[in-house]
Amino acid sequence: MARARILCVETKRPGQSLTPYQHAFLDVVRSHGGIALVVHSVAELEQALAGVPGGHACCSGARRAARHRR
Repeated sequence: MARARILCVETKRPGQSLTPYQHAFLDVVRSHGGIALVVHSVAELEQALAGVPGGHACCSGARRAARHRR
């Protein structure tokens, strides 16, 4: 059986940064073996997921969602 992992993605507008609470939450996620990302665009999300085992399968869904929002 595959081992599940949680993926948390905090999206920010360009130039924005994490609040102390958001930073602490993502630290907890990482400390428990989860994947915690901060991205400012779909392109950043795709790049970050490319480095995650199995992440390439998620990227096409992110592109579809971004096109749908436009």
